[in-house]
Amino acid sequence: MNPGGLYGQARPENFPNVNDYRNSVVAEMMKNLNYVNIFNHGIGEVQELLKENESPKAEFNVSYLTAFSVVLQEPNDAGMVRNTNSDDVLDKSELETTKLEDIKNMVQILSQACPKLSQAYLIKAIMAIKAIKDQTVPLSCILKINNEKNKTRLRKNVLIPMLDVNLIAMTHPDTPRHPQQKYYLTDLGLAVLKQLEQENKQ
Repeated sequence: MNPGGLYGQARPENFPNVNDYRNSVVAEMMKNLNYVNIFNHGIGEVQELLKENESPKAEFNVSYLTAFSVVLQEPNDAGMVRNTNSDDVLDKSELETTKLEDIKNMVQILSQACPKLSQAYLIKAIMAIKAIKDQTVPLSCILKINNEKNKTRLRKNVLIPMLDVNLIAMTHPDTPRHPQQKYYLTDLGLAVLKQLEQENKQ
């Protein structure tokens, strides 16, 4: 619950597409000091991060006169780790459906092993680790298992953080974009996978 309702030109019928400021001087000063990056951008960015995390959208109630509320929900069935068709390199029978109550513990395990992973990409990283297992896997398989089409985004937010802490390694480490590049779990990555699978069996 946020104290203070919508202000000025911002109304329930145009929220969140129109914004206004109680003190435009302070707002402009904060932008000039780089405390604010882009005006009227935060809600859209949050919704996009929730979408990437396969979580339901945030719900806003702006009908109150002196406040508005924001509701964040747990990932629903669409946000659970699930079976997904992939290339022949992957064994579909090993892609277990993870129960929702186990996800928090799995996320905690991976966030401790790889602090560089942002909260929004932990589920995708778990999917990548569980897909690789004891194989060498091309990027296309990791993209497909995550229903992800953006190679650059997956590399930046999932693969590079795990490479940096030696959870995964490349078959061609000196040529990151080698056409035959594949990824595999290191000893540390295999240890993390074992923890994730133990959590999944509990």
